[in-house]
Amino acid sequence: MREMPLVLASVFLLGPTTLVQIDTGKLKGTPAQLAWSEDGTQLYLQTAEHDGAGKVTRTHAFLFTLGDPALTPTDGAPAWATRYWSWKSYKTPPNSEGPEIQVSQEMRTQNATESAMGGSLNEGGGSVQGLNGSGTSLNAVTTRAQQQSKVPAVILKLKTEIVGEFVDTPPVPGLTFGWAPALPAQLAYANTSGHLAIADGQGHSREVAGTKNVTLPAWSPDGSKIAFLSMTGKNKYDVCVVDAR
Repeated sequence: MREMPLVLASVFLLGPTTLVQIDTGKLKGTPAQLAWSEDGTQLYLQTAEHDGAGKVTRTHAFLFTLGDPALTPTDGAPAWATRYWSWKSYKTPPNSEGPEIQVSQEMRTQNATESAMGGSLNEGGGSVQGLNGSGTSLNAVTTRAQQQSKVPAVILKLKTEIVGEFVDTPPVPGLTFGWAPALPAQLAYANTSGHLAIADGQGHSREVAGTKNVTLPAWSPDGSKIAFLSMTGKNKYDVCVVDAR
């Protein structure tokens, strides 16, 4: 089937509406999956607990409806949530052979503790002078060098758009992106600024105003809405939805 390009300017996106606020400190774990029921009336939320290496040790499942968004614990994922997640998080869109999300890996230098350039001259060990006469103590330079380490990074791209980036943590398909349910191929994703964005099959993208700290973007089965989580504080998230029609 020939892929039809998406004219992003024709996609009308209203600002997000908050359905429910959640505290993962009480729910336990961090958000791991968000899925729509086939009739578009329910959402499934999964949280996951991890060990020190990032491996999932336990999951918790919850359901809520759009009309009454109170979270209800449930025993595992419903069958419709499993089906939804399988196509939502795949490397290619449903009912299409392309475009494909490309995966690459690299090693990056990461500081164990971030520090600003230019340290205190009162720190022992002398200083390294810069062009402006300011300095950073040798102890500070040595400490920062010791704190730096090489860590693996996995980058997910659709054409030239980065749709997922996992640094020193296991990659999770679907955590940062979600395919639309039908052609033309569309991908909702959290861009590098943390905003919700939509890309078409050619890699053209549009950012959705009023969104931030986005994770788990998920299209409704009829393609009219996108649900996502927005982190608002430590362990605090809003479950939000935007119209996409």
